[in-house]
Amino acid sequence: MAIPIEESIQLPLLRAIADAGGELPLKEAVSRVAALFPELTASARALDSMQCLLRILREFSVSG
Repeated sequence: MAIPIEESIQLPLLRAIADAGGELPLKEAVSRVAALFPELTASARALDSMQCLLRILREFSVSG
C-alpha cells in the first residue's frame, strides 16, 4: 500500500505529540503514527511514513 495522504496523517501526528506532552522525537512520532495504519508494509512504514512525516513537520514549522 502507498503511504496515506498527508491530510490523514496530520491529526494523528498532532495527537501523538499532544499525548506526549508537546514534544516527541521524530522516530517515536513516526512509530506512533505508523501504528495507526496497519495496512502499510514494514518497508513502507520505515521509509514512506518517515518521508511523509518529515515533509509535514517541515511545513508545520514554516507555517506554525
